[in-house]
Amino acid sequence: MHSIKKFAFVLVALMGFMPINAQSVLNKTISSLPNYFNKKDIKKAETIIASINMDSLALQPDSTRYLFHYYAAAIDEIKNIDTEAKAEHLRIAKLYLETLPSLGIGIHSYPEVCYALGSVYQALNRIDDALKAWEDGISKCLTVFGGFDAEQKGNFFSMIEGLADIYEKRGQKEYATRLRSAKPHVDTQSFDYATDLIDNAITLITEQKPAEAIKLLNESEILLPRTNEPNYQYMYTSLYAAKSSAFALLGNLQETQKSLAQMRKYQEQFDEKDWFSFYISQINSCAVYFATRDDYKPAFHLIHFAKEKVNEKGLLEDAATTKHERNIKTMFDAKMKADSLEVLFNKEKNTHKWATVGLELTDILLRRMKYNAALNISIMVYEKVKAMPDLAEKYVEALQYVKTCAMSCKKYDIAYPYLVEYEKIMHNKFGGDSQEYAAALNQRAVATMGTKPEEAKECLDEAYKILSNLYGGDSQEIIFVLHNKGRLMQLQKDYNASYKLLSKAKELQLKYMGKVVPNTEKYLSEVEYQLSIKL
Repeated sequence: MHSIKKFAFVLVALMGFMPINAQSVLNKTISSLPNYFNKKDIKKAETIIASINMDSLALQPDSTRYLFHYYAAAIDEIKNIDTEAKAEHLRIAKLYLETLPSLGIGIHSYPEVCYALGSVYQALNRIDDALKAWEDGISKCLTVFGGFDAEQKGNFFSMIEGLADIYEKRGQKEYATRLRSAKPHVDTQSFDYATDLIDNAITLITEQKPAEAIKLLNESEILLPRTNEPNYQYMYTSLYAAKSSAFALLGNLQETQKSLAQMRKYQEQFDEKDWFSFYISQINSCAVYFATRDDYKPAFHLIHFAKEKVNEKGLLEDAATTKHERNIKTMFDAKMKADSLEVLFNKEKNTHKWATVGLELTDILLRRMKYNAALNISIMVYEKVKAMPDLAEKYVEALQYVKTCAMSCKKYDIAYPYLVEYEKIMHNKFGGDSQEYAAALNQRAVATMGTKPEEAKECLDEAYKILSNLYGGDSQEIIFVLHNKGRLMQLQKDYNASYKLLSKAKELQLKYMGKVVPNTEKYLSEVEYQLSIKL
């Protein structure tokens, strides 16, 4: 079930299916309930439902009895509560729709009622009953009704998603995947499907899969005019924006420009004030995509094009465009430095200049999240600096960059020897009871918890002891040691210990940071599920 207004709309439309002799006093009383829903007078609606005599109700037509149970469940839905009584009302309503097709309303309400019933069962932890309700809903919609109202597609697809979630949690991942992959093919001529294609394409773009994204966008482009949506053209703005991003990622400037032009063509149907900034931002985004490919000529071309369009509007400067231009220039400088680094080294082997340029370049690549490139440069700098006594002051800095880059790439085997070396340096410089040494231990634990859990545990226990002694067990400094200890216990399948540690980490994050780190929330949720299935 969705909104109060929806209940009212659907049921008013269905009154035409009721026989004339059904218009009794009781029938009129029940039929008045949508008015109170619309007025948000839920107390009055509850009073009416509670006042109805069940013996009198039994003498009413099927349509009236169906409405009674439908409305009774709707009251709990509006109050956002899930009860056994609500489930029973929905079960009876579902039964009426299945066994009394003469009501003439099954095709309209059946997906809604089945989805609502399954959702209540799920909330009540009656998982098998939820499965049955959703499976019935899907099966009957496809085999008996042969279709359903456009309004009900969301309910139908939600049932599929609900089933997939349950099967996934039960370890039947293949079946869950098949369900999800089949979902879009139920109605491939709908506007919803066409827009889903665009959404899925955007996801693929963020995953760096532009060729796959373009296939979906081409399908949506053909489908949109065939849908029943009268204003389908407004979706073309999003479609061509996505296309421009995909072609930019592929390095195709011509198609990027064509897509941007199409995007602008459809935008002009809308309010300029609302859409011009989006147009400029999309040009900038495409420029950045080219830059990430180290393809700077089209990147700068697009940036200058954006600036021209801003000037045409009488604006002297667009802050976002200026920022993107600055970032691309930084990336370009990094590229030039990378290409010339070996040359520079050969010319100036024993100078600080080469080491400084190399480390600056590593830093730029790191900030641009080009972790693999940063790792390669940092290792080259480290190895050469290590071999040069007169560059000893750069050694620790270079070592820091190597381990940071390797950890950012999640290449823990590469990171390990550098982490051990750095840990020794921290111990010798600051002492075995220092925060710096504890931080180094914590890093080594992260690198080893998947392959050397005992070593990781020793590191975390020692780090926890050091930081507890320095700052106390409820300090901000101890948060990420607790998080990592909790993650390690999760990997070791000690879910009770993991739950306590992650819960404590979450508590301290809220206290000191005002928010919860996403991975802490993610791992805690996974642990809670594992504990729940063991009850």
